[in-house]
Amino acid sequence: RGAPKLRRHLTTPQTGAMQAGFLAKYFYILRGHGARLAAMVALFLLMSVLDLLSVGLIGPFVGIIVDPENLGRLPVLRKALSSLGVIAARDVVIVLGCVLMGLFVVKAGIAYGTQRKIFRFSFFFRAQLVRRLMDAYLRMPYQFFLDRNTSTVVQSVLDHTKITVDDLVIPSLRLVSDI
Repeated sequence: RGAPKLRRHLTTPQTGAMQAGFLAKYFYILRGHGARLAAMVALFLLMSVLDLLSVGLIGPFVGIIVDPENLGRLPVLRKALSSLGVIAARDVVIVLGCVLMGLFVVKAGIAYGTQRKIFRFSFFFRAQLVRRLMDAYLRMPYQFFLDRNTSTVVQSVLDHTKITVDDLVIPSLRLVSDI
């Protein structure tokens, strides 16, 4: 019965209503996880700032390697290095190289931690989703199970939650991270 309505809905130019329905369902299954998602967004922002900082420092670093006199054009950096007692051009290049390498190592560690958080959240979310679905099935009337094979119900729960997490939740979190 519902298939003709769905087909008719998909062929109409009003796809905004269908997208709103999708987003409503997406946020429905993610409800209750707002604090964890907000923490991950903060981690994504920190990773973006470190990306910007590390890539932004490559140009001045190469400029100082090519021409040590370029250090004079960066008074803030020159003052910071002279306060540390680093004045010689060779020492400046070594210190800046170490700082840049350290920044890339920290950024890589945070990127690893971010990916780990994404997967931990996704697998935790999947476990909770399976539990919620199984609880809902267990509250179904007995007649429901007489009409269906229970192994297909269980398999359906496991397959649909895996597809939801692997094909929807993880890619959307990675998309937000990349943005």
